[in-house]
Amino acid sequence: MQHALDALATLALPIRVTEFNFPGQRSKFMDHPELPITDAEEAAKAQATVDYYRICFAHPSVTGILMWGFWEGANWIPQSSLFKRDWTPTPAGLAYHDLIYREWWTRWNGQVGADGRVAVPAFFGTHQVTIGGQAVTVELRKQDGTATVAAP
Repeated sequence: MQHALDALATLALPIRVTEFNFPGQRSKFMDHPELPITDAEEAAKAQATVDYYRICFAHPSVTGILMWGFWEGANWIPQSSLFKRDWTPTPAGLAYHDLIYREWWTRWNGQVGADGRVAVPAFFGTHQVTIGGQAVTVELRKQDGTATVAAP
């Protein structure tokens, strides 16, 4: 995956990953959707999901990842879903949730320094910052690199 992204990046265009299935089209499940997925296959799917997202998220040319078919009830390869028909998460669903909300979610709570400033490492995106009891929305964009928030 890394090599494919590197090759695409030579075109100097933004990369948006739009197809994501584990197991995928080359798996036994494509031709036999009735086959149950084993616990070992579920564990491998969870690890593959995390590995895939880490590679894509870390690549400087990737600007987005779109996941299709996350629910078993509406997925062309049901075994690749993150949620079963009854909406219980699969091991891959739990791994995906932990990656996004425990590892990559920016959370910080603290005080500014004596100079009235603080630097907080954060992922690009929209953040809610509370300053002096007032919530402020901050958009941290890749092209800017940093964002400054001043007390209202």
